[in-house]
Amino acid sequence: MVAYRDGRPAVTRLSWFDRSGNALGTLGSPEQSGLSTFTLSPDGRRVAAERTIQNETDVWLLDSTRQTRFTHGAGGSIARLPVWSRDGGRLAFESVGSRSITLAARPLTGGDDVALFESPEVKVPCDWSPDGRSLMYYVPDPRTGTDLWVLAQGTREPSLFLGTQANELWGQFSPDGRWVAYQSNETGRYEIYVRPFAGGGEAFPISTAGGVYPRWSRDGKELYYIAPDAKLMAVQVRVTAATLDAAPPATLFQTRRVGGGSNVIGRGHQYDVAVDGRFLINVEAESSAPPLTLLMNWKP
Repeated sequence: MVAYRDGRPAVTRLSWFDRSGNALGTLGSPEQSGLSTFTLSPDGRRVAAERTIQNETDVWLLDSTRQTRFTHGAGGSIARLPVWSRDGGRLAFESVGSRSITLAARPLTGGDDVALFESPEVKVPCDWSPDGRSLMYYVPDPRTGTDLWVLAQGTREPSLFLGTQANELWGQFSPDGRWVAYQSNETGRYEIYVRPFAGGGEAFPISTAGGVYPRWSRDGKELYYIAPDAKLMAVQVRVTAATLDAAPPATLFQTRRVGGGSNVIGRGHQYDVAVDGRFLINVEAESSAPPLTLLMNWKP
């Protein structure tokens, strides 16, 4: 017997949930055309998302009433993985051309793309520091795994934030800019850690049984992540001048997050948290899976 499933894209929806997992509505219309990595604006009113339509991948802006194209890739270039500045005035993204890959930014008021850093390597933007001076991103390196880098404002020379033989991904600045949450597989599976942004210092473990895609609450008192079974987890944190105390992880609810509980390089969080504590999650519609076809008595 041979079983196969048709390769049509799944139907996904940006859906709101409270801390108990109760559905609170959706944002925009159902997407069947490659809606992927997204992030909430700081005021929670808009979403920047990566969309693929007719084989063209660009950054789009969505709100409760409309969807507008933010980038227009020329010559086959790709714009993806948008990241908001903390003042909501700019978006950074990865621009992939035929010869190079650029970390670029563009103001929300319009204008041309501004190239921040250009090189042949893949560069996945993760987060912008609260003061707007540092853009964190990661670079897959065949020698050292995936490393976290920082590009400071006004410079063209990035600096290494964290690089080991393990994979370090998805660095997220705390709301005060003093700490960075990230995921690493240094133990053999992905876990969530926090370490100081400046001056080095030890890493503080956050997750205990696997975790990917960290997010901070807007007040910096909680960290969220996705468990291996796709549950949304929360950890209360308390910080002092030089140390961080983390409570045991607590399960909030089971998600149907696109990608489940696994890490996909360059895929993105597929969830975000608003100022009021609601969660926006890119979920797969329950009826979206294409049917399985079973061939009996298969004879090649």
